[in-house]
Amino acid sequence: VTLALNAGCQVFTTVGTDRKRQFLLKRFGDKGLKNCHIGHSRSDSFVSWILEQTHGQGCDVVLNSLSGPLFQASIQCVAPHGTFLEIGKVDLFADTPIGAKLFLHNITFAGIDLDQLFLRPSKWEQVHQGIQGLIDTNVIQPLPTKVFKAFQKEELSNALRYLASSQHLGKVILDMNPDEDCPALVQQCHFEKGG
Repeated sequence: VTLALNAGCQVFTTVGTDRKRQFLLKRFGDKGLKNCHIGHSRSDSFVSWILEQTHGQGCDVVLNSLSGPLFQASIQCVAPHGTFLEIGKVDLFADTPIGAKLFLHNITFAGIDLDQLFLRPSKWEQVHQGIQGLIDTNVIQPLPTKVFKAFQKEELSNALRYLASSQHLGKVILDMNPDEDCPALVQQCHFEKGG
């Protein structure tokens, strides 16, 4: 959202809760995001909303993480000559059919799996430097985070329940460092970062 607004794009987005809508308006309202440009992501009603907002054209770029029927619905939001960027993995791993007919409208479809960048260190370094530059110049700012300690009693299950509820804003971090409350056996384990 930040990059698109900074590039002067008109942004349409969807959320599943009013709390997330308010977060986006607070964070990006002064940068041009309007309440009327935030739709609902829990049903496919966003398709007709997008087509209405864009006078039947759809969006030039769709960045999608929805899965199942909502993945299919998101594809319908791409304008002719537009680009669909899939950042979710559920439908990619499931090999969900997308229908080749969409390519008759000169639509580009790209699956984006950031894990693949780690397999090409020089590419990852380029991306990392670009992101760091945007952070250093305050163009992008970190999202809010909520940290759960993996080795504290019930924290792991609390973290998973929290994620499954889809109520989180920003990022959820699982702290894998054992502390003094850990059982002795767990404290003796060796954790290798990035491995």
